[in-house]
Amino acid sequence: KQPGANPAATATAAAAAAAAAAAAVRTNSSQGQMSGEPEMGYGQPNAPRSPLLSPNLNPQMASMNPSLLKLDNALQSAPNVHFTLNAETLETAALNKTFPVPTDAVADKIHFLVNNLSTSNLPQKGKEIAGKLSSEYHSWFANYMIVKRVAQEPNFHHLYLSLLEKLNSSELNQSMIMTTIQYVKILIKSDRIKTHSSDRSLLKNLGSWLGQMTIARDKPVLQKDLDLKKVILDAYEKGKMIAVIPFIHKVLEPCKSTK
Repeated sequence: KQPGANPAATATAAAAAAAAAAAAVRTNSSQGQMSGEPEMGYGQPNAPRSPLLSPNLNPQMASMNPSLLKLDNALQSAPNVHFTLNAETLETAALNKTFPVPTDAVADKIHFLVNNLSTSNLPQKGKEIAGKLSSEYHSWFANYMIVKRVAQEPNFHHLYLSLLEKLNSSELNQSMIMTTIQYVKILIKSDRIKTHSSDRSLLKNLGSWLGQMTIARDKPVLQKDLDLKKVILDAYEKGKMIAVIPFIHKVLEPCKSTK
């Protein structure tokens, strides 16, 4: 303390410095810098986008599977859609998948219908989607819904479940379940779930969806498809419990209201 210094002014300056330091810590933490690598949010202005959403960033990756790129046109132009999760892990995996793809006109129409889906127009939009979506494109539709919608929009799970009920296709439902499990395994295998909160959120969202598609409907998650006990044991050995336990919890959550 310097002679003649004003104690009130000194305390005010110290408080301001502490507040600035705390704000800096919160900013760094929210950007994912605890892992040494900033995480990107699609809702942030001028944030870099993944290769799947911006083919010009990496033409070689984009050319591997144009089917998923085609599905993004409507999302990029919709002003009311803002992704808050970095789904890079899922989108990169989707590039390696191959399946029959509809024409641009059909894909854009289905994408538009899903993008404008609501509880009030569900009967009408569901009927239109059913008229456009033939069985050969179920894998394409399942991959789009899981990667772009279900994993990133947990608040709309109930709406997408209602859409599947309107489409009334056991084949499509099974494709949705198996596609969900495939991407769950991809996330669990990745070491990013140890350090990236966005990947943990994606996994938790897929767990919630899987539980609603299976256990909530009195259907089991078959051990041959996904061995939940083994998933927990492996996570314990590999230090991934921080991601796997919330995932398991979400899968089993519907147990409290089923038979």
